[in-house]
Amino acid sequence: MRLIDGKQIAAHIAEQTKERAEKLKKQGIQPKLAVLIVGDDKPSHMYVRTKGKAAERAGIEFSLTELPADATKEDIINTINNIQSDKSITGLITQLPLPHREWENDVVNSIRPDIDVDCLTDTNLGKLVAETNTIVPPTPGAVMDILESIGVNPAGKHVVIVGTGTLVGKPLAIMMMNHMATVVTCNIQTKNIKKLCKKADILVSAVGKKHLITKNMVKKGAIVIDAGVDFDNGEMFGDVDVVRVSKRASYVTPTPGGVGPLTVARLLENTVILTEMKNK
Repeated sequence: MRLIDGKQIAAHIAEQTKERAEKLKKQGIQPKLAVLIVGDDKPSHMYVRTKGKAAERAGIEFSLTELPADATKEDIINTINNIQSDKSITGLITQLPLPHREWENDVVNSIRPDIDVDCLTDTNLGKLVAETNTIVPPTPGAVMDILESIGVNPAGKHVVIVGTGTLVGKPLAIMMMNHMATVVTCNIQTKNIKKLCKKADILVSAVGKKHLITKNMVKKGAIVIDAGVDFDNGEMFGDVDVVRVSKRASYVTPTPGGVGPLTVARLLENTVILTEMKNK
């Protein structure tokens, strides 16, 4: 079994992103990422700080707007419209989850598709389905980077994705299908999850529940990618019980240090790609 070092792969992407940002700056173009965060969710604020520091290292300007947890949907959408009226912004995200999850679709779709670096608007997800996209959602992109780094092509592989959220599960299923994989998705209503997981050549979990994926759910020699994050007493855990699962899997990603750093690297790469597109 090999632990996959997401930080190492992310560093390589970050280096390329920095070079591209420098090239743009020589042409007088400054990539700029704006982030809106609503409420005081501690993990969300931690992620935003990480994104800010990484943007700085990559030569991408970073601006943060904060709204209180009791902000209305109208407040949030008005704030987004205010932010994106600034012509210098080339990437914009709303940090998810929002205090009111049922607002997320409307909020995300108020972001202009040409600066939607999370690739979550209906327009950009539609392009992903049609394979006419220029960017991919950061976390699913990170999963594909991991497979590429170990020389694994998903074509013909049996892929099982646990969790069907808009951030990871749904777009990843589309991307895997576009790569000719056989895809099974599991949600809260799925029967026999253990049995389905055990058939996977590539098992991806994106639920956010500590140690949801156990050793007895993994086929010997499978590749296990952990895209879920859970906090227990302030400590970060993933969906995968890495210590035990590693006894059966051929590859497994740790949390922290697996998918997370790659997600940030992909987000910044998307910011630069959309900056390049805007200035073509």
